[in-house]
Amino acid sequence: RIAFDIDFSSSSTPEDDRASADALALAGPDRVALAVHRQWVQDQLFDTAPLPSFIRHASATSINVRPDPEGQIRRVQTASIWGDTTVPTMPAWLVGARGVPAREVLIDFSIDPATIPVLSFVDVLAGRFDPAMVEGKSVLIGAAAIELGDWRSVPHYRALPGPLLQALAFETLIQNRALRRL
Repeated sequence: RIAFDIDFSSSSTPEDDRASADALALAGPDRVALAVHRQWVQDQLFDTAPLPSFIRHASATSINVRPDPEGQIRRVQTASIWGDTTVPTMPAWLVGARGVPAREVLIDFSIDPATIPVLSFVDVLAGRFDPAMVEGKSVLIGAAAIELGDWRSVPHYRALPGPLLQALAFETLIQNRALRRL
């Protein structure tokens, strides 16, 4: 399973868009998820989704997170309302949850982000990695550059890039380590 925490809402070239849509169609929605999200643009809230030619071949997954009153992300939902439907969040989709009711999951920040294998996109393109690292695994693809503005304030680690936060939420779910509110 592959989940993309990347914005696919804009076109590239017709050839590249067609190649991407063909690759997504070949993989299918049970194996590939694309992110949907809400974002603020000039004090207005916008729903952002992948191009129709992409999302028709993939599962839509929400990457929205909401900070607590202190401004930190401590929890994720398992599902989110998107338009007139409910979609799983990216961590829930990666563990195989479909059609689950939205529930709050408190992320276990005792999981060390350094234990989550990370591959550079350049190394993947150049083939400079051991394919056994990803074979049979769930893979989350995203960017961690601070310039993208996708870093989130979190407990213990101060700030994490969005894809790594999604990965910690996935690890919390897959390891059955969701914290409980007392």
